[in-house]
Order: sequence, then C-alpha cells, then structure tokens
Amino acid sequence: MGSVEVKPAELKLAMQLIDQISSDTFKPEDYEDDVKKRMLEAIAEKVEGKEITAEPAETRGAQVIDLMQALKASLGKKGEAAASEKPRLAAVPSTSEKRKPAKQAASRPRAARKSARS
Repeated sequence: MGSVEVKPAELKLAMQLIDQISSDTFKPEDYEDDVKKRMLEAIAEKVEGKEITAEPAETRGAQVIDLMQALKASLGKKGEAAASEKPRLAAVPSTSEKRKPAKQAASRPRAARKSARS
C-alpha cells in the first residue's frame, strides 16, 4: 500500500470526533437488534401460516457530501452549523458550463524532439 498524507487539520478534527462520540461504558440494552426483530416477526408469520416473501431492497441515489464540512458542522467548529443540521452537498459543475481550453506545451523544434526521444 502507498503512503497517505494526512493534513494536521483533518487529524485534529478526527481526534475531536472520536473524543466526542467515544464512551467508557457499553450498554447493550441501549441498542435494538433490528435483524433479530425482523426474523422473529417472519417466524411468527410463518407459524401462523402466512406466505413469507422478501421485500426488494431500497436503492438510494448517490449524494456527494463535503466530508470536512460535515465534520466541522458536527463538532460545531467556527460558528458553523450545529450537529442537528444536514451537511451541504458539494457543488458539482454542470456539463453545460464553459471550460477554459487546456494549456498547450511550448513547441520545440523538430530536431530537438527527435533527440529527446533517443
């Protein structure tokens, strides 16, 4: 694997987020096992003689989210949005916008190009 460079601001935000959501104790009674609950309901329906069919999985459209902005908002950094607000979607340039043409490299004389290839 290649090395990854982490910016100090990103590391600081990550550490703050971890500190904010971490807990010294785990209370399993605070959580609900949705899979077990659905399975028990399906078993109960089957025992009653009902036909059990699988529902198609819901598919969502992809959303582009600025992760740094979402992290800052969740930590309440610099007077930005509170954690209860949704992060803003990142702007995606439309294909109809005019783009500047790419810069062309300075052309070299033909003899210089041939010697550069050798």
